[in-house]
Amino acid sequence: MDSAVGLQAVLVGKESDEFIRYVRSVLEDFEVRHLVCEDVYTAVGRLAKLEGADVLVVGRFEDLSKKGGRFFEMARQRRYICCCYVEGERIFRGKGVFEAAQAGALILQKPSQAEQVISKLLARAVGSSIEKEAGENVSGLIADEFRLSEGELEALLERPVDEEW
Repeated sequence: MDSAVGLQAVLVGKESDEFIRYVRSVLEDFEVRHLVCEDVYTAVGRLAKLEGADVLVVGRFEDLSKKGGRFFEMARQRRYICCCYVEGERIFRGKGVFEAAQAGALILQKPSQAEQVISKLLARAVGSSIEKEAGENVSGLIADEFRLSEGELEALLERPVDEEW
């Protein structure tokens, strides 16, 4: 699951689900590698293999919120980007929606919002990889060469190192 810009996606839900099919189509259009997991438990197992990658998890709220929504907290801790689709008025009445949002999940009210999220994540990922390349080799120099030690900084500021602020 190695994507050109490092974004990888896990869709949680049945492949026959219209929302999952729509998001899968968007991911294919953007050439983002992805996989579909029937349930959140399978997804957790698959996600464990993606450590260190930029991971987007997308699914219907009811598919992601099993066991009191513990998945959302795990996703937050592992810095996954999590998008939940909540249909219609359920967004206002759905138990756990607020807690999912507090854990960092993006709440989608329309399927088309998934495309907007994916587009922004890809733009950010491309920008980040360009910054990384520039940071690693700016004019042939390593970015760390521009960092000063505390002593060097103190000398530039003409303040003794031992002096307290």
